[in-house]
Amino acid sequence: MTRVALVSCKPPGDPGGSWPSYAVLRVLAEVVHTAPPGVEVRLFDVAEGTADEAWGELERYSPDLLGCSAYVWSFPRLLAMAALLKRKRPETTVVFGGPSARPAMFELDRYRALGQLVDALVTGEGERTFTTMAALPSRDTGSLAALPGVSVKQNGRWTAAVVAPNPDVNALASPYALGLVPKSQVASVETFRGCPLSCAFCQWGASTGRAGTFSARTIARDLEAIADLGFAGVQLIDAGINLNPSAFRNLVEAERSARVFERLPLSFEVYPSRLSDDHLRFFERARLGTVGIGVQSWDRGVLDPLGRHQSEERAREVVRALAGLGAQVFVELILGLPGDSPDGFRRTLERSLELPCQVRVFHCLVLPDALMTRAPPGSNIAFDPRTLRLTSCAGWSEADLERATSSLNGLASSLPATPFSTWVLDGGDAAADRVAPARLREVGAAIALATGGRWQLLRVEPQPGPRLLRMSVNGQEVTVEVRAKDSQRPAFATAAGVELSYRGAPPSETLAALAADAALLGPELARLL
Repeated sequence: MTRVALVSCKPPGDPGGSWPSYAVLRVLAEVVHTAPPGVEVRLFDVAEGTADEAWGELERYSPDLLGCSAYVWSFPRLLAMAALLKRKRPETTVVFGGPSARPAMFELDRYRALGQLVDALVTGEGERTFTTMAALPSRDTGSLAALPGVSVKQNGRWTAAVVAPNPDVNALASPYALGLVPKSQVASVETFRGCPLSCAFCQWGASTGRAGTFSARTIARDLEAIADLGFAGVQLIDAGINLNPSAFRNLVEAERSARVFERLPLSFEVYPSRLSDDHLRFFERARLGTVGIGVQSWDRGVLDPLGRHQSEERAREVVRALAGLGAQVFVELILGLPGDSPDGFRRTLERSLELPCQVRVFHCLVLPDALMTRAPPGSNIAFDPRTLRLTSCAGWSEADLERATSSLNGLASSLPATPFSTWVLDGGDAAADRVAPARLREVGAAIALATGGRWQLLRVEPQPGPRLLRMSVNGQEVTVEVRAKDSQRPAFATAAGVELSYRGAPPSETLAALAADAALLGPELARLL
């Protein structure tokens, strides 16, 4: 019997609310589905504050093969667990995969010695490669080095992995079809792999292009399973919904049969320069959740050297169009890009806050396969080797970044809880569209009276298009969308000539309360339109 352990770590600040990384579930499904008899596999998903408990379980399991799904937040923790296991059981083969499983990470002074504990890195698509490892009669260095897409350490240096052919993604096992995905609020779906862009600040851009497109049949299978499993929303984890025309056509075809997005909100990333009328027609028929638009900066002088090319005018049009369709739009910016400056970033932030959206600000990370190895000449990058947060570069001194983060802390409606989270700022060029405080108090009192105090109106978000209301029911907050009745778009409930919907993925009891009280809420909420 070969005992295989797969280990992933939840991001800091998420003590257990989300399910394991989608990538590790894909690997788990492939091992479960195709590994030969005699291979046993178990998943260990480590939440913040449970590392000791997880280590104890892993030690008792005594795996022959340990696979670690390494992201920037989990890399140090996984290395520490691997070190403990190697000391207890040196014969265990330790394999790292995922975005942080790169030789460049182990070449950092902080991790160079610990790199001796890792037997192999999977630098390409992991499902088939890791399953092949699990079936090997011997996992010595030579056997591992012979596998395409695998890097091993020989003579003190990591070998260059032979590029592995991409697997047929439609032949891979589905964690949804196998019932391996724990119940959660939002399900992840992919329609293609890779990215056609080559932005130096992003690991997506290090790919060799497209690594596989999922067929309409495959996508529909997963969407139908997601609906049956009771998820409350769907998040596309592709680089962008409109970056692969074939994948988008397959998604549209899959939705025709699955009809999931009439009920479950769809969230995704979108690139404005590639948005077409076909995309907009699809969005009009779907319930939209959150939409991210990776602007990063409005300064072409900053973006062009980093491989990102965009039109500010087009991006602003797309933000307004998606907000008008009811999406919760986030314009995404990066603080600390090489070549930017405090004044340049301030101008980008101010222009972004004019739009009917929220603004997410990420602190620039120096990621492997991105700025760590592909920074433009003269970038002069320095960074924290633990968090990979950039500490200085061309255009930004350490003091500049400290002042900028302090300023963001004062402006943001949501502050970063960890080094890997973001600032969120409320934008909106619709100040005149704000509900007068007296009207808000009047409608709020009427709602509380009509529902026996179950519902409270907390605030109305200023934005054009449908009203977004932050409300609470029985102490549970929820964002409710209210718009005039429109037979062309799906709605959660209709009452008094208005349609009620919701944003995000509220608990089932909150949705039940919204459905039950729609007739009471509708007449009062109609007064806010």
